[in-house]
Amino acid sequence: MSTHARFWSLAVGTATLAVACNQMLGIEDANVDARLGKLGQGAASAAGTMAAGTSGLGGSAGVAQGGSTGSSGAAGHNHQTTSGTGGSDAGSAGSDDAQEPGKGGTGGSGGTGAHSTGGTHSGPGSAGDGSGAHQGEAGGDSGPSADPCDDYCDEMQSECTGEAEQYRDRAQCIKICHFFPLGSDDGDENSVACRLKYVKKTQYGLGAEVTNYCREAGPSGDGKCGTSCEAFCSVMMQVCTEETAGENHFASAAACLETCNGLPAATVHYSNNDPAVSDGNHALCRLFHVNSAAMADPEEHCEHAMGITLCQATP
Repeated sequence: MSTHARFWSLAVGTATLAVACNQMLGIEDANVDARLGKLGQGAASAAGTMAAGTSGLGGSAGVAQGGSTGSSGAAGHNHQTTSGTGGSDAGSAGSDDAQEPGKGGTGGSGGTGAHSTGGTHSGPGSAGDGSGAHQGEAGGDSGPSADPCDDYCDEMQSECTGEAEQYRDRAQCIKICHFFPLGSDDGDENSVACRLKYVKKTQYGLGAEVTNYCREAGPSGDGKCGTSCEAFCSVMMQVCTEETAGENHFASAAACLETCNGLPAATVHYSNNDPAVSDGNHALCRLFHVNSAAMADPEEHCEHAMGITLCQATP
């Protein structure tokens, strides 16, 4: 047998023996799994993703204002929520670009936090940094009241006291003020604007001058802001109605003015503290009692405002 033949015979024998041994020991033939190549590629991609996540941190509006920093590319999207007093701040997390291995991630955008106590705080972040912008002003007072009766009654309570007192308290002032037309401060008429104009003059007056301004700014107008009868009927027609006072009401504003204008002229000035105002046959007595009816017991006070007892003519 030639050398080549002997080598071939030995190789075949060795292979046969290996197969036989494998069969006896239950060892299967080894095969190369095609997925190993993909696993190798995935590992490389994951490594690049971790690098992307590390370089992509930032873009935060600040956790205290609702934003959260971008998370690593491997983590994908994370959300972080912080709560504040009186409201809640919510910020959306930044998303990192991990599509290409080793590529730096994009910083997350800052969240927007809304506070129920007023004002909004918005924190837009820029890519790749950790800064956030603070926008908006903190909430608080909305400014001066749009209701002129607030300003009017503040002045009346502060300046018109003692003999010059025109209302029992601020609540009555506000209530009666809303029965008058708003008007304008250009003229002397039965209006809120006219009364506000005169009460502001008390700031530059002294003694009896302040008292006179308070009377002109008071509910009667004291001949400056309309007539006492115009003031009386403005309140009477809204307070003493058929529903609230039964028969003690006027059918129309014209009927109210006609009756009031026929009364004797008052010999006193309107004041909340003068007994001669609340008991007499004149318009000021009727005005006093309709102002009381606006606050309490319209059934009784509307009767007086109609001229029955207290404000009636002397027999």
